[in-house]
Amino acid sequence: MAVSDNLKRLREKSEDSLKQVAGKLKVSYESYRRWEAGERPVPHARKIQLAELHKVSLAEIENEFSPGESTVPISENLLQLCKKIIANESNGEVKKELVVGLAQESVGCLGR
Repeated sequence: MAVSDNLKRLREKSEDSLKQVAGKLKVSYESYRRWEAGERPVPHARKIQLAELHKVSLAEIENEFSPGESTVPISENLLQLCKKIIANESNGEVKKELVVGLAQESVGCLGR
């Protein structure tokens, strides 16, 4: 999803009108309408305000991903460990492996 799509999705989720969001940001209705329509880029400082307003991360405003989709790919092994945790099939060893795996993935993400 583009930034404009994310803005619209979040605004609709909060059940605010274009005018209400513009008022909360203290920008003109027309400016906000153009951002949401994708006609103008959203200034970075406004993206931060929008993230705070909607109580989401800046990544959710900026990134082109679908809601619920991971923004960082994870290894198949780590995914399987996470599924075990969710399925309550975990024991101490699996939890230890999960922590180690998460740490390794985090370090790997820094280079991406």
